Amino acid sequence: NLNTEWNDWKPTWDEQCSAITFLFSLQNEESKDKDAWTGEYFSNIYSASKLKSGVFGEANILNVAGVNTEANEGELVKITNGKTTTYYFSRCNVRKNLTINCAIYSSPIEPVKEKGKKTNTKSNNKNSKKNNKNKSNSKDAEPTESFVMINLGDTAYNYFHPAVTQDGLTLYFSSNRPGGYGDYDLWK
Repeated sequence: NLNTEWNDWKPTWDEQCSAITFLFSLQNEESKDKDAWTGEYFSNIYSASKLKSGVFGEANILNVAGVNTEANEGELVKITNGKTTTYYFSRCNVRKNLTINCAIYSSPIEPVKEKGKKTNTKSNNKNSKKNNKNKSNSKDAEPTESFVMINLGDTAYNYFHPAVTQDGLTLYFSSNRPGGYGDYDLWK
């Protein structure tokens, strides 16, 4: 019951198999631009909970501040380790006649706090504040989490489709960067 006339793809279960996240290229208030590659409206990350009846409830835009923006978002990976949850996702701002590439973003990883020392947890990355508009359906939701672009190399190339090991130590991704076998290859 989640399929639409638009592109719907990349379903991912949560840890309890009680909800899924997926990508959806629906035209909405925030998604007025079209992707130069697909001709569809920019995609956003949605979620839907599985009801007791076995069908999914209504799909809603993912309510994690800073994830969905006016750009193309996709391929959400959520790693929970104890009380810490880290999100990884692709963001592409590919518009007609513009060269703006795709990158992988994540929640900032906080350094281990040393005894007696305060740690600054605010991100100094200027790019983390760009396109950080919250597209939540909730009017009172405030952006509480910023995301930073992961430096994977020359930004003239695309980096997307993240897959992360459960321990969070290895990131697999697709890229057209030099050194591969041609077009897009898998990297880690």
